[in-house]
Amino acid sequence: MVCLEQGEWLEYLEIPSINDDCEAARQRQWNPNPNIRCNAADYPVNDDDTLLKPLMLNAVGGTSIM
Repeated sequence: MVCLEQGEWLEYLEIPSINDDCEAARQRQWNPNPNIRCNAADYPVNDDDTLLKPLMLNAVGGTSIM
């Protein structure tokens, strides 16, 4: 088995929940939807025909999918 990391290292101080602009950041670069966030490590998710929209983040150390 091979595990390839996709994404950047996340620094604690970059996490929006500890900053004053956390709600604005949640709508832009920290949006859980990769189709809205559009970071370099993201790939588009075709969620047109589903009621459930995947929420995910690619980063070094693992991926979170909600």
